[in-house]
Amino acid sequence: MVTLLVMMTLSSTPAIADGNPLSDVSTSASERYVMGAGDVIDVQVYREAELSGEYTISDDGLIDMPLLGAIQVAGLSMPDLSTRLTEKLAADYLVNPHVSVRVTAYNSQKVQVMGMVEKPGEYALSGPTTLLQLLAKAGDVKSERATHEVTIKNEGRPQDGSTVINLNTLRSTGQGNVLLRAGDIIFVAEGQIIRVDGQVNNPGSVPFQDGMTVLQALNDAGGTLRTANLKKAYIIRDDQRIRVNIKKILSDPQQDVSLEAGDLLQVPESIW
Repeated sequence: MVTLLVMMTLSSTPAIADGNPLSDVSTSASERYVMGAGDVIDVQVYREAELSGEYTISDDGLIDMPLLGAIQVAGLSMPDLSTRLTEKLAADYLVNPHVSVRVTAYNSQKVQVMGMVEKPGEYALSGPTTLLQLLAKAGDVKSERATHEVTIKNEGRPQDGSTVINLNTLRSTGQGNVLLRAGDIIFVAEGQIIRVDGQVNNPGSVPFQDGMTVLQALNDAGGTLRTANLKKAYIIRDDQRIRVNIKKILSDPQQDVSLEAGDLLQVPESIW
């Protein structure tokens, strides 16, 4: 009976091309990595140095091994290839061969990250990789200029190949933290912004959302400082200067003021 030894080398985020939620990832998921052109694999045949070594999978999905010649590898998992090599060697060349296979360089399953991330570009999946894990590799989202949605495009996905995930929900609850698959294009669009300046805890740009109000913008900016003059805030909109009494709004939220994309909300300092 042929004895088969299978060895795996896995990264901290092993890759499978499967769009299931993170909860579906199991220990055996890493074994489902499907090898393809460009991957580099290490094949070790016990006590057979001439057969052992590293092989790069060709564009045709093949490796060329001594004795065996061209072997189709693309589309196989590591256990699948171990079984195939063991059977071929046992049939004509070796008695009870011991074969181990591991991927040493993951190059075949690639995804693209585009848009408002720190490091857009192409990334190779090296194991089951979630959306959040890949966004972290890409330096995360530039929140000041990004929308609240992440779009994943791939012809193999539902909804006509496009999946839209709410970024806030993804970060807060993990909902939408799908496993990525080869060919995915992750796009974080540039969104509209407003600016909140002056006596607030975190002055600067905040993402604009339809229906946004002064109170919501102040909340996103970390709230006002004790030195703020709440009665004399104002909005700069094109060539308009719109007075805003934040103190009155705080006492009666019904008087909250709607904002528009591109607005500047200025909170001046109190002279007292």
